[in-house]
Amino acid sequence: MPIGPTASLEHLRVFAVVVDEGSFSGAARVLNRTQPAVSYAVGVLENQLGVTLFERGRRRPILTEAGAVILAYARRMRLLDDELQASAANLTRGLEGTVTLAIDSFFPTERVSAAMKRFAERHPSVSVHLSIESRDAVVHRVLDRQCVLGVAATDVAWPAGIEARDFGALEIVAVAAPHHVLARHDGEIPASLIRDSLQITNKLPGLDGEAKDVAVNSARLWRVSDLTTEVALLQAGVGWGYLPLHVARPQIEAGRLARLALSTRSFGAQPFSLLHRADTPPGPGARWLAEALVEDASGA
Repeated sequence: MPIGPTASLEHLRVFAVVVDEGSFSGAARVLNRTQPAVSYAVGVLENQLGVTLFERGRRRPILTEAGAVILAYARRMRLLDDELQASAANLTRGLEGTVTLAIDSFFPTERVSAAMKRFAERHPSVSVHLSIESRDAVVHRVLDRQCVLGVAATDVAWPAGIEARDFGALEIVAVAAPHHVLARHDGEIPASLIRDSLQITNKLPGLDGEAKDVAVNSARLWRVSDLTTEVALLQAGVGWGYLPLHVARPQIEAGRLARLALSTRSFGAQPFSLLHRADTPPGPGARWLAEALVEDASGA
């Protein structure tokens, strides 16, 4: 079957919204159109492309094999259009009045301070709204447009529509108080002993609001919401846990904590990432601040 005229971006957008909402009526509400208008747009797209996008005779729109392929293109084109519109708007505006950013609580505080000091000197007229969050909360704030810029270290795939750039590294080590049973163990600590020892870990709320446990090796677990409390509990010998190396190092050098020779997951590293919405690129001030964070991390 010959393919008709090039599919319009608007028809592709309507098609994607139908899939996202799970119904033509739901798409009509989101797009502020009538249901017949939505159905007509999808029909026009099918005629233009010469394919059937949804299985007929179903109560809900079920993608055909061809529909699934076209959906991937529809999402890509929609994202490119959003980026184009946002970039064009960004080119016409000057320095923003306020920069909003969220930073992973595991990111070194001294690097944040150094970048902020340089930013304040360079852009004295720009206000900064800074929040220190768990890594997943950073992603959530950027997705919800609560922050234009985020810094996070996470090992999960970025959500659709997020642009990310890796820089620096988060290094994690296992530690406990010097008098803790694990710290006094001679040689490599077996998994059975690790499993029976109380572990202190950060409670990381996911995008759905539920707590997510990261790098849990023990059957016994205490969760805390901030690093300061975790460090205090570890120093007291309540349990063992993982800390960012830049937080653990001064505690180890002062003799308040000891590094553990675990038989598994004794050390780990992953990059920090700068992130923003693809359809909301940072303005001049936020871009300058992003580069300052990268430079400070590279020079550390």
